[in-house]
Amino acid sequence: MPYIDCMELKVVVAKYKESVDWVDALRFPHVVFNKNKEEDRRFQFNLPNFGRETDTFFRYIINDYYDLPDYVVFLQGNPLDHCPSAVERINGFVFDRPFEPLGSTYNRDGNILNETLDWAVQCGIEVTQPVKFISGMQCIVSRDTLRRRSRDSYESIYGNVSKELDYNSHTGYYFEYLWPTILGFNEIMEAGLGC
Repeated sequence: MPYIDCMELKVVVAKYKESVDWVDALRFPHVVFNKNKEEDRRFQFNLPNFGRETDTFFRYIINDYYDLPDYVVFLQGNPLDHCPSAVERINGFVFDRPFEPLGSTYNRDGNILNETLDWAVQCGIEVTQPVKFISGMQCIVSRDTLRRRSRDSYESIYGNVSKELDYNSHTGYYFEYLWPTILGFNEIMEAGLGC
């Protein structure tokens, strides 16, 4: 048990106009990346309103790759939309697995699967089927799992698509479907879980 007590976990929040008062209930450190220009003075880390959470999460992984904590939590500005128990699950996390989804999990299928696979090929993302995803791209993931992919690989994927990450494109949804693949736990994640 002492080993678990010394594990580091950081919560990364991609915020636009949502209230992030819920972060006060977290027992772990957090960083809020604000994309609402009107609130720049309230937050230490401000980004352009571009690329939804995909842009935020990639920036965090790339910039902090060599200084990642033992576990990183990736959340939207209001994680409770996708996982009403997100705060409790984070606070109660016991560091005994490589990842934990913080949203319902699904298998991607139908026409959108074919579009996602075509898009992944264009971006150089190797995909194993079935393609499983977490609603909202929200999860807890270990540093070791994140580092199965090199920093250069994250930079390459981000560089291939960063121009497409505008708010109206489907790129954000493709990333949502491929997040477990990109982060390295698609093959071991179970689909059909609720939150």
